[in-house]
Amino acid sequence: MINSIRNLINLQISNTSKNNLYHKTFREVRDNHEKTGFLGKFITTFDYEGKGLPYNEWEIRLKVAIKADGSFKNKYKPFDCYINIKEKRKKERLEWLLNNNNIKYEILDGAEGYSVYKFTYLDNEKTYTKEWYNCTKEQYKIIYDEIFYWDGDFKYKDRFFTTIKSCHDSFSNKIFSCLPPVSKILFV
Repeated sequence: MINSIRNLINLQISNTSKNNLYHKTFREVRDNHEKTGFLGKFITTFDYEGKGLPYNEWEIRLKVAIKADGSFKNKYKPFDCYINIKEKRKKERLEWLLNNNNIKYEILDGAEGYSVYKFTYLDNEKTYTKEWYNCTKEQYKIIYDEIFYWDGDFKYKDRFFTTIKSCHDSFSNKIFSCLPPVSKILFV
């Protein structure tokens, strides 16, 4: 039986019957398969669908951008969001998302080549909270598509990376394991 609990996939393996479940680590399962000559494949993607978030597509996409590159740095104006970006495609994408959400913004000069987008946004949450783990499959597809514009390999959509946000890594792994293409298990 496979359970999804927040950002962890919990694999429970039955030794003899459905009522006699015990937990094994993936390493234990893999080692056992290697000893017995198992040549099959491990399941690395899962068919999961939650009840969903109360946001439309454009709100979800903007929230992904804000979680990746936004900041709420003014403690006296906690809903002033700033996004400092250099790449032309990101600037165009952010303007498109803001316009689709009917949000007024201003563009400030940043460091050389950078533009700072400033706008008011009433949800200043920068992490993927537990509610995000309960998306519908369609919402996961939207997030999967959008996340590569901000924290991934935009061209090939095959890698996600972030430097300091482990909650984003965990959430991205959840998305990648719920949708094709097949996610990969790597041992480091």
